[in-house]
Order: sequence, then structure tokens, then C-alpha cells
Amino acid sequence: MARLLSVVAFLLFCPAALSAQTSGSKTAPVSDTLVARAQEWVDTWNKKDVERMRRLHADDVSSQLYGIGDEFGSMEGLLKELREKNFWNLSWSIKIVEPRVRILGANAALVAFRLVGSETSKDGTMRPYSAAFSLIFQRVRGEWLIVHVHDSDCPSPGSGTR
Repeated sequence: MARLLSVVAFLLFCPAALSAQTSGSKTAPVSDTLVARAQEWVDTWNKKDVERMRRLHADDVSSQLYGIGDEFGSMEGLLKELREKNFWNLSWSIKIVEPRVRILGANAALVAFRLVGSETSKDGTMRPYSAAFSLIFQRVRGEWLIVHVHDSDCPSPGSGTR
């Protein structure tokens, strides 16, 4: 019985794992594709490209709630605020470090990483920026789209605080 269960588990798991590993670019593993997609998401913040940010997310998450500070709002509301308030009068020069990819199935994956760099206010004051993020991707019509974002503040690089 145990051997039969092992064979069934193998038959169920392997096709999904192989499909996930070989899908996406014909030359790059899916993990490289996902890290590049996450970097594209970060680049939209650096460029303040709200419209591109929206296109990186799946259509059905427009009412998904985002928590910022003590408040929650929909993604569409967040993007509207970013568009109207020019990204809270801040700009960023941030990059992904230490990306980790976990394939969750043939059409789902998690990319976890840290963002480090700097944040500059409208008056020119610059401060270090550091945060931990995870993006959940789902492959929709052959394209990896973000279906969930999570972030946690990190101490600033070199600050020695926790």
C-alpha cells in the first residue's frame, strides 16, 4: 500500500514540478523568469510607473486589500493615490538582494527578497531604505502576474537596530 501511495504521489507531483521548471522562457529556468519579473516590479517603483505597476498584477486582485501603516485599502485605491500624490512625494533607488524562489505548483510561485537602497523625500532628504518582501505569482494566460504582495520593514542597512 505504501509503495502504491508513493507511486501515485510521484505521478501527481513530477509532472507539475517538471512543468513549472521548464515553463516560461525557453532558455531560462522559471526561477530566473520570476526573479526578473520581481525586479521589473521593483523597477516600476524606482521609475514611478503606476500604469506598469497595475499591469504586473492580475486583473482579479483590483479589490485586494493592501495594508500600509495602520490603514487598509484596495490596490486600485493605492494606485490611484500613487498616481495623484506622485508616490507620496517620495522617490526610491532600490534593488533586490537575496531573492529566493519557491515553486508552489505548475502555475504558482513565491519570490521572497529584501529591497535595499535609498528613499528620497520631496525636499531632497535621503535616508536608507530596507524592507523584506514576498510576491506571490500566478501564471495567467502564459504570463506570470502578481496576485499578492507582502512587506515587512527591516532595519536600515548598517543601523544596528532591530
